[in-house]
Amino acid sequence: MIEYIFGDDTFTARKKIHEQARSNSAAIRFVDKENIQSDSLEDIFNFAKGSLFGNVLLVIEDPSLFPEDVRERILEYCEKTKTGNIILWDKGVDKRLTFYKKIKQLVSSQELQQPKSEDAMTAWIMKYAPEISRDVSREVVSRIGFDVWAGANEADKLRALPHAVQVSDIIEFVAQRDTAFATAFPLLDAIVRKQQVLAIRLLTEMLDDGASERFILAMLAYQFRLFLAVRMGKDSGQAVESIHQKTGFHPIAIQKAMQGASRLSVATISEIMSRISMVEKSLITTTMDPRSIVTMLIVGLCR
Repeated sequence: MIEYIFGDDTFTARKKIHEQARSNSAAIRFVDKENIQSDSLEDIFNFAKGSLFGNVLLVIEDPSLFPEDVRERILEYCEKTKTGNIILWDKGVDKRLTFYKKIKQLVSSQELQQPKSEDAMTAWIMKYAPEISRDVSREVVSRIGFDVWAGANEADKLRALPHAVQVSDIIEFVAQRDTAFATAFPLLDAIVRKQQVLAIRLLTEMLDDGASERFILAMLAYQFRLFLAVRMGKDSGQAVESIHQKTGFHPIAIQKAMQGASRLSVATISEIMSRISMVEKSLITTTMDPRSIVTMLIVGLCR
């Protein structure tokens, strides 16, 4: 089956991709513009037919950004071939494109958009984590905005608490994104530049000034979510205003994050976010000294 998914809700898209791979016992092969330029399109499509090594789910990322001749060949393939385990995934697409209009006629399609209102985002968190109350979910939204990656990350962190989550917990565990950028930027910049000695000094100063380990991690998590949004926006040719409208991040924060985000790939940013998330949870579940845990993380991120 060939399917086309599009929209700025990349969290739900990735979840869908991994669920489909699990249901088909398939390995995932991501293909982007660079792969198309280096490999034969026919060879890439052949992966979707499986091999002696098992099933493969072929995920073609941002096909609407491919050269026009490649887009035409993808449309031709989808028109002639209905078999194959393939997902065409556009994280952002110009709906005026001929490719967009034609691909929706040829294969099954689904639009995945992030919530665009406080009520919708609150409902999203409650659906993702039913054990979290509406009041708590709404307080989380007031701090993170309409960002489903942030919503899932914060919900996972709160679920790990040894008690029922209260609104008062949000102040300690969830960073206010309006101030997180300015507060954590020096530390973030040192991490991106791999300046380990400076990063440890900045971390020590923040802790000595009264910032908790949990709050520092929440600020860093926010920063790398911002980096991810900016990097993905740049890769798809979006301007600052477009990224702002789709993610809710402040235009000034987006502009300041441009240089740092350009130093890291989407895969690297995603891996760092995963590591931060695991450390956030470990602060709740382990008896190890929190300062040591966060310091070890910063050392690792600077390597």
